Amino acid sequence: MKKKLMIAVSAVLAASAGVFAYLNSESKADDLFSANVEALADEEIGGNYKICYSESVVKVGYTYYDCGPCTKVYDEKGRGRYSKCFK
Repeated sequence: MKKKLMIAVSAVLAASAGVFAYLNSESKADDLFSANVEALADEEIGGNYKICYSESVVKVGYTYYDCGPCTKVYDEKGRGRYSKCFK
C-alpha cells in the first residue's frame, strides 16, 4: 500500500514539474517576442510610433504602451493583439 502511494505521489510531482516548466518556457518566449517587436518599432525611420496593446496584466518591472491614449504604462505587461500608436 505504501509503495503504491509513493508511486502516485511521485507521478503527481513529476507531472506538476512538467507543467511548471512548460508554462515558464511559454512566458519567456512571449517576453522575447514582445522585446523584438518593440525593438523593431524603435528602429523604424523617424520612430514616430510605438507598438501598443489594448490589454495588459500586472507584472512588476515591465512597461507597455496603451493603445487608447498612446501612453507608457509601468509595472504592467501588454498582451494580446498589438497595434501601432503614433506619437
